[in-house]
Amino acid sequence: MELGLTQAQVHSAGGPAPATLYLLENGCRTSFSPQILRRLERALGWRAGSTRRVLAGGRPALSGEDASIPSIHVTRAEVPDSQAWMVGFRQLSISPHEKLLILSHLLEEIIGGLNANLIDESASPDQAS
Repeated sequence: MELGLTQAQVHSAGGPAPATLYLLENGCRTSFSPQILRRLERALGWRAGSTRRVLAGGRPALSGEDASIPSIHVTRAEVPDSQAWMVGFRQLSISPHEKLLILSHLLEEIIGGLNANLIDESASPDQAS
């Protein structure tokens, strides 16, 4: 997604360092801490979860946009039937290696999100005191 901003401008607005932005833009690294993603979203005026949505090929949700835009976080009831998802995934016209890469990226994201939740939960009692 092209926004016409330089890395220095994004960094000046509170975003990650230009070196980190370079890695993100060029796909040199596949996972980033939730803190880095939040800093980027705040600097760009995006709602939480938008960076992951853009990296997955979607579009960001702007902070001021209508809340009716679906969240990246869905409930179990909203997740498509796993059998249907697996059939669709198997039918993708990409190599087995590419499918493995996609699945490993998804697992990294899930593990990163779980770790971030654990960190947030463990930090919460300290913040309340």
